[in-house]
Amino acid sequence: MARDSRKIAAILAADVVDYSRLMGADEAGTLAALAIRRAIFDTGVREFDGRVFGSVGDSLMAEFASAVNAVECAKAIQGAIADENAAMPAGARMRLRIGINLGDVIQGPDGVAGDAVNVAARLQALAKPGGVLISG
Repeated sequence: MARDSRKIAAILAADVVDYSRLMGADEAGTLAALAIRRAIFDTGVREFDGRVFGSVGDSLMAEFASAVNAVECAKAIQGAIADENAAMPAGARMRLRIGINLGDVIQGPDGVAGDAVNVAARLQALAKPGGVLISG
């Protein structure tokens, strides 16, 4: 029986707040805003030596070898998105919730999986809009 390829990783999970409401109000505008936020996310992950490993709709996942880099990345992403939102009407602003968890993950051909990923996703759901929630 082959062993799983495991490693320790800091997992950053992000999700758009009120995505369904935004899509219902303006699909084209929401998709354009999402593309801008995705570019901010991708750039931040690269700048802090992370790797994006998942993206479904308005959810994004990244892994980092360093928990410090994951947290600094999250702060940079939230700051850049706040700057982007400043010029938009309040009801059209697109904010993220971010959760970060450090733990053992299984490395697969398409990314990582495991409890550490699930916990990061649960933390993201509990984070305040525009905020970052980090496991203890």
